[in-house]
Amino acid sequence: MPKQKQIPEKPHKIRTRWYATKPVIILALIFLLPLGLFLMWKFPSWTKKTKWIVTAILTFFWAFVFIGTYNSPPTITFTNAKDNKISTDVAEYVITGTVSSMKDVRSLTINDKPVTIATDSGFAHKVILEEGDTVFSVVATNENGNSSENVIIHRASKAELEARLAAEKKRLEQQVKEELAKKEAKDAEEKAKAEAQAAKEEAAADKQAAKDQSAADKKAAKEKTAADKQAAREKAALDKQIAKDKAAKEAKVTKEAKSNCNWWCRLTGGDKKKEVAKESAPEIKKAPVTTPAVPAQPKIGETVTSGNFAFRVNSVNCGETTISWVYGGVIRYYSTALGKFCRLNMTVQNIGDYKDSISIWDQYLYNSKGQQWSYDSGATSNAAKYLYGSPLVESMNPGISITGDIIYDVPSDQSPATVVIDGGLFGSTKTIRL
Repeated sequence: MPKQKQIPEKPHKIRTRWYATKPVIILALIFLLPLGLFLMWKFPSWTKKTKWIVTAILTFFWAFVFIGTYNSPPTITFTNAKDNKISTDVAEYVITGTVSSMKDVRSLTINDKPVTIATDSGFAHKVILEEGDTVFSVVATNENGNSSENVIIHRASKAELEARLAAEKKRLEQQVKEELAKKEAKDAEEKAKAEAQAAKEEAAADKQAAKDQSAADKKAAKEKTAADKQAAREKAALDKQIAKDKAAKEAKVTKEAKSNCNWWCRLTGGDKKKEVAKESAPEIKKAPVTTPAVPAQPKIGETVTSGNFAFRVNSVNCGETTISWVYGGVIRYYSTALGKFCRLNMTVQNIGDYKDSISIWDQYLYNSKGQQWSYDSGATSNAAKYLYGSPLVESMNPGISITGDIIYDVPSDQSPATVVIDGGLFGSTKTIRL
């Protein structure tokens, strides 16, 4: 039987714990000596000879440090000084600090004046300062000797204080100037945005007014065409009926004349009675068309209704050339007339059954020649100090009334004769004489 070849087993790799590695032990020896010595002797990372050498070196080093510190004079530290220099504005100042020593401090003096040391090794000493630099010598003594530190305290002079105040005033003035400049820039930006929005709204209003006027013109033309066609149909039917009645009457007269005329009648010209009958027959005339009387137009102070609203024109005043919006004592917005402004004051009341509003761009002025003038949105907004044009555009509940102005830009040499109001989708236009 052939021998089987034995495969040698791979040795298992022993995994070292992280705290038993050399880098960790070295760091522990530097920063935590007792822990470092324990880990060095606990784990076999180093040889025993190396361990004894490291232990001896560290022991002698720390012993030297301890003995040197124990036999050294006190150490003085100032808690409120930088590089032993202090700056202040007051005449009375308290010098504070600490005195550290392995042995008891026998005495502490500042400029040869004894100072009391607190139980926490701190001290505080009040001194009187003159303008400029003052040097104070601090001396601490223990059984190993004494140590001294000088501290320089600078008290600001009157000129320094005035210079500092002037610099601070200049800084504050510059800050205020910058803030005012930012505010002015912000106000200018907001004004530009508001003007752009007003121009946009005015353009939209003009576009809508033109659209509504075009629709109204088309509607009026359509209604006029329909009325003309209906009048033509009625006239044609009446003419046809008149002609039919006249022909029937003539036929009847002719027939009666023929039936009453014998041979002698015809021989003697009796058949001429037909002509006589025709001539004597009464002519059927068209009935006169009467035009209904047009009611007198309402005037200023009288109320007219259109749709869900009742309108009353209170006054109309013309002559202004500029209208401005003053806010906080400053003119924020203004409008200038191409001709002159006419201010139409009107009261509108909701007489319907639900909340509704009117469109001020549907209210037009007319001169005596029938020329139409639309409202000026910018001037109306500035006159009312109202971004949406006029308080008249607000939605009103039933029974609520609003009074406001609508501004029109009209030629300087003309005046409005009438105003045509429109109550909206379910209202008809009404004319008020001005």
